[in-house]
Amino acid sequence: MNVGIIGTGYVGTALAVFFENEKKHTIYVYDKNKREFDFYEDKIYSYYTKGKGYIIFAKDINEIMGRCDLVFICVGTPLNSSGHNVSLFAVNEVFEEIDNCTIHKEILRTIVLRSTVPITTTRLMAHKLRHNNTDVIFQPEFLREGSAI
Repeated sequence: MNVGIIGTGYVGTALAVFFENEKKHTIYVYDKNKREFDFYEDKIYSYYTKGKGYIIFAKDINEIMGRCDLVFICVGTPLNSSGHNVSLFAVNEVFEEIDNCTIHKEILRTIVLRSTVPITTTRLMAHKLRHNNTDVIFQPEFLREGSAI
């Protein structure tokens, strides 16, 4: 299976490395801000089999959507200026890009939202997609930095 991961921060990096370690999937990763991983833990790096070909850095979201059946969204949701709510700017941006990519595709895909988001965000993001063959689900992430393994 081809797995896509959008966002290579703490959650996206850990997820990509664990999928890669299974050696059963090809993992396409994309982050608009960087083309490599930042390893937040030595243990995560020890699982990373760099150069083995299981992880491919995609050039854009369109490449991920064209190649992957399962796509994880792991973008940052920092607190807004009030410090009480998270900013969904990056999540919105990714879903808008996905919508633009998948309009003419008939491939059934599952999108898994792993970013920390308020209740109802998954439903709101699913409504943004005009493509009916895309399922959007939420899988909460409970990684604490420094203890992914």
